[in-house]
Amino acid sequence: MKYITLILGVFMLGCGESHSDKNSSSEKDATSTVSKQGSPPAIRKILCLHGGGGNVKEFQNSSGVKAISEALGGNYELVFAQAPHGGLWMRDPPEGKSKPTTDPDWASQSISILNSIVQAQGPFYGIMGYSQGAAFIPVYLSHIPNGTFQMAAMFGGYLPTTHQGLITNIKAEAPFGNIRVLVWVGGKDWIANENLATPFNNPTVIRDLKAGHVVPSRSNTTFNRVIQLIKNDSNESGTGEPSSGFLKTKSKAEAGDANAQNLLGVMYDVGFGVPEDDQEAVKWYRKAAAQGSTQAKTQLDNLLKLNPKLQEK
Repeated sequence: MKYITLILGVFMLGCGESHSDKNSSSEKDATSTVSKQGSPPAIRKILCLHGGGGNVKEFQNSSGVKAISEALGGNYELVFAQAPHGGLWMRDPPEGKSKPTTDPDWASQSISILNSIVQAQGPFYGIMGYSQGAAFIPVYLSHIPNGTFQMAAMFGGYLPTTHQGLITNIKAEAPFGNIRVLVWVGGKDWIANENLATPFNNPTVIRDLKAGHVVPSRSNTTFNRVIQLIKNDSNESGTGEPSSGFLKTKSKAEAGDANAQNLLGVMYDVGFGVPEDDQEAVKWYRKAAAQGSTQAKTQLDNLLKLNPKLQEK
């Protein structure tokens, strides 16, 4: 896994850009970045936003981020951004959180910093954030052209409802095209809120019952699903039809191949090459586990923990 650390703590030109400028300078920057190449880059870059009050070094060295980078492998590159305002992507309301801000440009400096990174380092495959960094993702998406990112992964986040001007921007621009969205929430997280999923079309929400306010790591039962969803392109053709890889795997699974049955379960589990279907995933995991596949047994146990009602079917 390659890392790029890009710390921009200075006030960028244009940081006072208003929300209405989305289709002018901001769009010009992001669009030119996305169109630099006619095909996806060999290395998939993911823009990473640390939590509120944090910094790049701490986030980069956290156990969850290290685990994700190792699991993604060498075809992915994490690009880390540093928030202004002492590590805050969004400053707290001056009169306290009980009195939300109404300024639609409240986070203009943070937006300008990210615009500069996207322009200099793009094109990007995805954007990933933790805590306030996750909460800032829909704020940023509301200021850039659809298609700037293919995927967004948000861990321990929430909608920034203490900033109603930013919420107005989000509502005006949602659902942000066809971006694939993962919202991950720990069952013991006292900060995160699943409302973060509401601005998006067909978001995937993962609840890890034993996790707290963290970035998922290998100790979390849902970690493998997180990695699969980050990597997932939905299907090869983008048409909504099953991919050729899925069809080949299904043929082998139906012929009794335990490895193919396990892989088919994963495909249904996370929607890789075929629409997500937990019941079909359970079916094929069980077939593979019956033939001695320990991987299938583990995946089956994790899926049933997340959705116990599947046991009844």
